[in-house]
Amino acid sequence: MEEQLGFHNPTLGERLIGIEYDSKDDSEVAGIKRYFAKVIDGLEHERVMSNSAGTLNSIKEDLIKEAMTRVADAQMWVVKAHTHGK
Repeated sequence: MEEQLGFHNPTLGERLIGIEYDSKDDSEVAGIKRYFAKVIDGLEHERVMSNSAGTLNSIKEDLIKEAMTRVADAQMWVVKAHTHGK
């Protein structure tokens, strides 16, 4: 329904990284966050496609979840390193 009203439905990556979709922010930090959100979205795509193909098992699902957690953690550290001392 939100899509019908013209609202953007945030992707999993955008939600996990905390990106404001309607933000006009084109700063380097926003670019870093968008990059990492896309990585998480790629992992989610892999999970969905594996599930559709019948190749998703509990080990692969756990690996994808762990990878998403580590990507979100890495994003935080990259932003901290980028903004430290500014």
